[in-house]
Amino acid sequence: MGHLLAPYSEKGSPKITPSPKCDLKEIGVERWQYDLWYLIVKSALDGNPDHVNLDLLPGLSKPAVSRYAATSPNLLRWYQDFNDELPYTDQVKPFNFLLSFYASREHSSVRPVASFDRDITRAAKCAFDRETGDPVPKNHLKSYKELLSQYHLHPESKFENGDYLDRGVTCRRHIIADHITYIGKEANRLEDQFYTGISEEAQIVYGMSEEDFNKYVQRVIKKAQKYSQRKLAEASGISLRHLSRLLTSKARITADLLIKINKGIASLNLECEI
Repeated sequence: MGHLLAPYSEKGSPKITPSPKCDLKEIGVERWQYDLWYLIVKSALDGNPDHVNLDLLPGLSKPAVSRYAATSPNLLRWYQDFNDELPYTDQVKPFNFLLSFYASREHSSVRPVASFDRDITRAAKCAFDRETGDPVPKNHLKSYKELLSQYHLHPESKFENGDYLDRGVTCRRHIIADHITYIGKEANRLEDQFYTGISEEAQIVYGMSEEDFNKYVQRVIKKAQKYSQRKLAEASGISLRHLSRLLTSKARITADLLIKINKGIASLNLECEI
């Protein structure tokens, strides 16, 4: 959550969350983050860990936004096509501060950004696609509520019992280094994620033994059978034909595809809870 701008000020914190027992600034936590974690923990203690009532927090209907600066050639390169058609004075330059928004599922190909503005709502009205320069309507942007709806379900591959829909206490995973894999390309994306948030395409997938991976695939396929393939295809961002082949073992499921399918299952599971 650290990459997101606060959707509301500390004074706007809802009365439903108690005052913190310590100075949040000392531990690097903003008040809205504390409020969200309070609701996550409360939902778990109330026996409903899948569904966190985000409607209790103000400001989450606003477009979700991160602030970042073009501090590296990679981040500045995002604007190469946009800059090509502009005079230098109007181009995005090194170290310029910018805002990055998040496109809705229906418009996932869009890369919405805007010039820096402390007023999120006003900035959203000026959002444009950093690759084409075309305006991006506000209804094409994800809200904080949409972006955070599955935050508490995000898997933790370093622990056992830490998958999307696992329950209970996580356990440290026993690691045996049986081979070395070069992850330089993926690791280089960490800077992008620091400024603009977690991206499933940029995740480093930690290895499993072949036996464990195959068992995990079967678990995912079993979970997927609870939903129609058409709905799961839409939720996971995989074509219906390809998903059908994956779930019937006619095509190989890679680690990246497992992440997408799991995310789709979690999304559909939340819809059933609401």
